[in-house]
Amino acid sequence: MKNFEEYLKKGLVKTRKENVARVKSILEEADKRLKFFNTLQISEESANYIIENMYDVIRELIEAKMLLEGYKSYSHEATVSYLKKLEFSSSEVEFMNELRSIRNQTKYYGHLVNAEYAKKVSEFTNKAYPRLKALIKID
Repeated sequence: MKNFEEYLKKGLVKTRKENVARVKSILEEADKRLKFFNTLQISEESANYIIENMYDVIRELIEAKMLLEGYKSYSHEATVSYLKKLEFSSSEVEFMNELRSIRNQTKYYGHLVNAEYAKKVSEFTNKAYPRLKALIKID
């Protein structure tokens, strides 16, 4: 995975004025989404929906942090690479990047994931969520 700065140079991330109202909206939606998907039983039938939405929860929080820092991403890869700047470990960034790829396959190519993978994604999301949320400080 490329460094965040490379995405910035290529124009896949643009600098913007911070957007606190949008950040608040994103945080509210991410909270609702996580609460809802944490109420569902993880099964073979629900696995794809769970991983797609858990991915979106984390992506939304990363994008909220980016908006506060004056960035707007036009690439999911660039968004995931921003985790490096937030001091997530290389294994966490790699897992999130793998999840990005698998979510793309499930959403657009009919790929199915199993309940075991959905459980891993749920555990990752529930650990990463409070860490990311703590980084998003709104005055």
